[in-house]
Amino acid sequence: MNQTQLLNKDDVNYIKNLIGKTVNVTTVDDKLYTGSVYVIDPQTKIIVLFNNKGNLYAILPHAIKDVEVASVQQTCDNMLSHDNYQEDKQQQSFIKKLNVKMWLQKNLVRVKENGTLLNVEDQVFIEPPYGPEQCLGKNASLLRRVKEIMSKIPY
Repeated sequence: MNQTQLLNKDDVNYIKNLIGKTVNVTTVDDKLYTGSVYVIDPQTKIIVLFNNKGNLYAILPHAIKDVEVASVQQTCDNMLSHDNYQEDKQQQSFIKKLNVKMWLQKNLVRVKENGTLLNVEDQVFIEPPYGPEQCLGKNASLLRRVKEIMSKIPY
């Protein structure tokens, strides 16, 4: 069984052991991302990598072709000690935005990102922290539909 299959089988110990390790993630379009695993959302399987240049990459599970552990040494300790509360909140917000976007797309809602906002057909806008209460729009029926779909997100 390869690394990606383990990730998809909800192997909690495997997922937990990846945190802080340097991995190479190959996507289905053969792009290679290398970095330390900052977090893996156990529900959606989004992998967030942190590289040595300070960049964060969120890789969606459907885009993952392979995950290879490049170094078994924990490498996130220094990164975590330099993070402050505000940066952690921004990362949590980023992951929540991706979760909401994926859920809307799964429910056949066309959504795109516009900075920190999620934009549904230029009619409904979702602000951080990306809950149903943060939906704004003039199209009442679309607004109601988006709020209803968002209220059913399995967290």
